[in-house]
Amino acid sequence: MIQSFKLKSSVKIIDLGSGDSKLMNYLLDIFASAIEKVKRRLGNNSTKVNWILSDITEFKPQTKYDVW
Repeated sequence: MIQSFKLKSSVKIIDLGSGDSKLMNYLLDIFASAIEKVKRRLGNNSTKVNWILSDITEFKPQTKYDVW
């Protein structure tokens, strides 16, 4: 679905409530245990992700995102 937007590789994407989803594997606020599991799965690529733990109803973005 995201590829169908034909976006530049520099766009900022925020994945809300992904839990243990594999979406992060492709994108190179979640419960802490799920974040740790995804970080382990991504290995060194996990440093390319800006990890945010937040209640979405209280989240105040510090940057503008192109895709939510």
